[in-house]
Amino acid sequence: MQIEPLPISAKESPGDFDAIFLYDDHVQKIISEDKEAMNFLDYTRCKQVGFDLLAFSAEAARKYPEWVHTDAFDKCKHTGVLKGVLEVAI
Repeated sequence: MQIEPLPISAKESPGDFDAIFLYDDHVQKIISEDKEAMNFLDYTRCKQVGFDLLAFSAEAARKYPEWVHTDAFDKCKHTGVLKGVLEVAI
């Protein structure tokens, strides 16, 4: 069975990108001790420079899975059609 790839965007010329960052306990420790590192995950700051970033700790995902929407960008917000999504393990 061959799977057809899905487009990442329906827009002909996308102007930004959307990302979800699910970070582990090690990163939680870093951002709790380093304000500059935390600024990289600030939604408003990221939006101002041209992209949407939803950042969730693994701890929050474990405790409150109903609040951590790792599928937030899986569908076109206008049509509801599934989009292609890239998952990158860092």
